[in-house]
Amino acid sequence: MNTNTDIISKPWIVYVAVPVAIFIFPHIFLVTGGYEAWIMPDPREDGYVENASALFFLFTGIYAFYLARSNIGGQTILFRAAMVFFGLTAVWVCLEEISYGQHFIGYSTPDWFLAHNKNREFNFHNLDKDAPSYALKTAGYILAATVGIVAPLVVRFTKIGNSLPVIIRHFIPTCWMIPPSLLHLFANLPKNIIKIFPGGQEFVESSHYFSESGEYEEYMLGVWVFLYVVSIHAAIRKRSAISQKRGV
Repeated sequence: MNTNTDIISKPWIVYVAVPVAIFIFPHIFLVTGGYEAWIMPDPREDGYVENASALFFLFTGIYAFYLARSNIGGQTILFRAAMVFFGLTAVWVCLEEISYGQHFIGYSTPDWFLAHNKNREFNFHNLDKDAPSYALKTAGYILAATVGIVAPLVVRFTKIGNSLPVIIRHFIPTCWMIPPSLLHLFANLPKNIIKIFPGGQEFVESSHYFSESGEYEEYMLGVWVFLYVVSIHAAIRKRSAISQKRGV
C-alpha cells in the first residue's frame, strides 16, 4: 500500500483539481449575487480577485526565495540567481496589485500618478491608459503558452530534452503544467472571441464576467506562476533523488 502523502507526489491534485477549484471559486459569488461586494467592489481594484492575485504572487516570491537558499540537489549560482530574480519579480507584481499598500493603508496618491494613472492609484501598470498592464498580460499569455504548453510537449515528444543542460531542464515543466496554463488562457480568451461576432462588443460590456475577465486572467496567472515554482521544486527534488540512488 502506498503510504506516501507528499503533495508533490500527487500531481493530479496539484496541477488539475486545485487549479480548477481556484478558477471556479470566484464564480460562486457571480451566481449568488455577491459580485459588487466580493469580486469587484468600488474601488474596483480592492476586491477578492485582486487581493487573491496579489497573495499568489507573494507566495510565489517567498517560495522562489526558499528555493534560492535551498541545498536540494546542490544548486548552482546561476539557478539561485534565477530564483532570486523570479522571486523579486513576483513580489513586485504583488506590490503593484495592491498599489504598494495603498488599498489597505489608504494614503493619498501622488499628484503625478493622479494625472497619469487610469485608476488614480499609486502603481505603474495602470499608467498611460493601462498600456503597461496590457504589456504584462501579453507577456503572461506568451509565458503560459510557451513554457506551460509548447515547451513540455516539445520535450515530451522529441529527444531534445536529453541534450539540454540540467539547469534548463529544471525550468521546463512536465506536461502537468498544461491544465493550469489552459485555465489561465481561458480566463480572458472567450471575451476576445465573442467580440469578433456581431453584437459581441455590446454583450461583453453588459456582462459582469466578461467586462472584468482581465482580472480573472491576472488571478489565474498568479496561480500559474506559483505552480510553475512548484514544478521547479519537483524537478530539483527528482534530480536529487536520482543522484542519491547513483551515489553521486
